[in-house]
Amino acid sequence: FRCGNKLGDSGGGANQLCLSQNPVYDSPVAGVGAERSFVNGMEYQITNFPHLQSKGWHDVPCAVCLAPARVAKLVIPGTNVCPSNGWTREYGGYLMSNRVHSQHRRSMHVCVDREMQVIPRTEGAPADGKRDCLDLVETRCSPSGGGIPCGPYVDGYELTCAVCTK
Repeated sequence: FRCGNKLGDSGGGANQLCLSQNPVYDSPVAGVGAERSFVNGMEYQITNFPHLQSKGWHDVPCAVCLAPARVAKLVIPGTNVCPSNGWTREYGGYLMSNRVHSQHRRSMHVCVDREMQVIPRTEGAPADGKRDCLDLVETRCSPSGGGIPCGPYVDGYELTCAVCTK
């Protein structure tokens, strides 16, 4: 189960986690600790992008990239193509993270496969708001310098990514 902090919460971890499907507890204390950090389920929050529209509001499964004969892994944001000097593309997809709004917080960028999976029968935002969300990452370029250059990058375009091994 992929998880992170609840929308709007400050503090807690910034990274996303893949929880075990079979939890083992060690001396748990019943009840909710008001000052503790929490993790909640995660959903794709995708709007206005026809190719992925059907994935929106579905829970995000965990994924593991297993390449036992490979010694190096490289995630390249901004392209879905790997370098040609001996690198193998494991998958290409889209760069995703939390949205940039007041109720969201910073999160890790992750490269999600273009043919992303969803957890079946999980469509719909939970009524209690206990979720974290992944959305597409767009480029913000600067034509006058001092930022990501316009020309190779286009303002407002969704960034692709590649996971490469060697």
